[in-house]
Amino acid sequence: MTWSLNANFWEKPQGPSSIRRGLAALVLVSALPFVVFSAFLLVWVAQSQRETLMAQGEQSVRSVVNSLDQEVARANSLLRGVSSSRQLQAQNFAQFSDQIASKLPPNGSYVLLYDVKAGTFLGRRGEEPGLHKTPQQTMRETAETGRMQVSGVFLDTALSQFAVLVTEPMFAQGEISAVLGLIMPAARINDILQAQTQALPQGWISAVFDGAGLTVARTHGGLESIGKPVRPDLLQAIQQKRQGWMENVTREGVDVQNVFASTASGWSIAIGIPLTQFNQPIVNSLLLTSAIGILLATLALLLALIVSSYMAEPIAGLANAARDLGNGEKPRRIPSSIRELSVVQAALEEAYVDLCRKDAERSRAEEEVRDSEERLRLALEAGGLGTWEYEPYSKAFRTSSRCKAIFGFASEHPFTYDDLLAAIHPEDRERQRQAVLAAIAQTANFSVEYRIVHPDSSLHWARVDGNVVGGANGAVKLVGVSQDITRQKTAEELQTLLLGELNHRVKNSLAQIVAIAHFTRRSQGETTAAWDALENRIHAMAKTHDLLTASDWRGGKLRDVLWNELAPYQDAGGERLSLTGEPVALTPKATLALGLAAHELATNAAKYGALSVPEGRVNLSWAVERIGASRHVVLRWTEIGGPPVATTEHKGFGSRLIEQVFARELRGTVRLLFAPGGVQCHAIFPLEEQEAAVLFTAQTGASLKAVPQEGFPSPRLEV
Repeated sequence: MTWSLNANFWEKPQGPSSIRRGLAALVLVSALPFVVFSAFLLVWVAQSQRETLMAQGEQSVRSVVNSLDQEVARANSLLRGVSSSRQLQAQNFAQFSDQIASKLPPNGSYVLLYDVKAGTFLGRRGEEPGLHKTPQQTMRETAETGRMQVSGVFLDTALSQFAVLVTEPMFAQGEISAVLGLIMPAARINDILQAQTQALPQGWISAVFDGAGLTVARTHGGLESIGKPVRPDLLQAIQQKRQGWMENVTREGVDVQNVFASTASGWSIAIGIPLTQFNQPIVNSLLLTSAIGILLATLALLLALIVSSYMAEPIAGLANAARDLGNGEKPRRIPSSIRELSVVQAALEEAYVDLCRKDAERSRAEEEVRDSEERLRLALEAGGLGTWEYEPYSKAFRTSSRCKAIFGFASEHPFTYDDLLAAIHPEDRERQRQAVLAAIAQTANFSVEYRIVHPDSSLHWARVDGNVVGGANGAVKLVGVSQDITRQKTAEELQTLLLGELNHRVKNSLAQIVAIAHFTRRSQGETTAAWDALENRIHAMAKTHDLLTASDWRGGKLRDVLWNELAPYQDAGGERLSLTGEPVALTPKATLALGLAAHELATNAAKYGALSVPEGRVNLSWAVERIGASRHVVLRWTEIGGPPVATTEHKGFGSRLIEQVFARELRGTVRLLFAPGGVQCHAIFPLEEQEAAVLFTAQTGASLKAVPQEGFPSPRLEV
């Protein structure tokens, strides 16, 4: 097995990345924590080295400060010791100067006296009229404050070089009489600085500055640097705090990191560490970290190439096995010692088995779909149904041959939605349009019947049922079936005609019965109320018969049946009668029977009960209840404000008629309860299969006469 690093390794891959790049990235990511830790360790070491340099610089500054403070302290001690000299007390300053010359520091140092009362300055040669203003001012300040002073650097005329002054006040009788001063060459301070900093690393620059920022001593530049001002930014930093660090540039143009501190006398010492030395540990750490990173990256590439070459051949074999699977063939077997690749190989083989099984299942499902479609086609043909699809926004309209035939078009003839609209009878087009628009707006089913005119001008009827479904991209699509209902409509029209004719004949028969009864009553010479009741009952049957005829003998609504009998008794304000209950549908048989019962109750209430007086009222209510395993209709009638109810043992024809209606016709029961304000009549009867169970209670007035019995009184009704 061979491997190599080609020139295209680092080129941006076209598509997914290769395994070589992935492994290289993995190794690099794995090595990243080590690189980060190494960098952290190196930076820590570099920081420690920098802190060591800073500590060395601060220690050196403190050493110089201590040396200068000691030098000033020695000068003060010397001045205090010679202030009691006899020659000085005798004001023989020349002899005093010669006497103490051996005690003074080398390099030409000498003593200066300031007579406070006379305001004169005396040197080793007598008066010093040409003395520099700096020592004069320093000695006057000592006379005023009574404290030791150290002057700034100045050019001394007696020494012809830069010097500094240390003063000490002299007291006589509790007052300052004079001020002694020791003038030392600045070279003395420079020697002290050189001695204290000679052990510092090469390139470090040390300097001493007075309170005004003038150079007193400097390790670089020699005596020529004395008296020159320090850089303003360094002077500002020194004036702001007694010690610290700041970055600066020396007179030689070297970038340094300055450490500075101040002495007790107001002078300052600064040591500059070149930035090249100060930052060198950090630079070395970065270079070493980069070298480690490059080395690890190189090793990662080599390792990635070796491992990827070892894995490339099995992976290529798996790719070929996957192609076999895509072609419907059994994947070829690829030997590999890598567990994960063996798992992929096993998964491909399992996928092949699953695909074979799913292909068999799909073949069976397709066969079932074809059988289902064939059965659906046969069912549609047997039912005479045509199928259609319509997309309102694109106007796409697809129909079956049967659908075209329903609208009078041949199967090969083009048939658009505009052709369908044109075929609809002009009077029915708006109804069809509203049905479609409502279905789209509500996303609901719709069903509409309308007349159609065939191309041969023949008139037909069609029924169209559709459903709104979502199409592609959220578009609305309507699908449904159409059916030719011309024969059904013709049969309905014939049925309506026959029902009208039958109703006409029944009404004629009832009119003849009424005429015969009326003729018989006149011929017999009797005018009893029974004859009037008979005529009214026949008229009531006729009215209920009209109600059924209006519904094509499909039955009636409970409210309509009751109102059909009670409407004549309602007052103008609509308060005399109250009907309350849920909608209930009745069969034709129940409609006729309940209409006759309601007529008897209303007639007796009008003669004897609440409807016989102006202040009387009748309340009707009904509800649906389940009694046992079946649903029942229960009615309640209540009369209020009528004449008192009278009881009697005699059971009238109307009472018996109501009992027969509910017992025989409606298969129910009826009971009457005579209350002080009127009789309550409860009637319960089961509904037919297509009806809902309803509970009706009728409360009648004085027209109902009953005899109380044990328990709940049985109804007794007289007419």
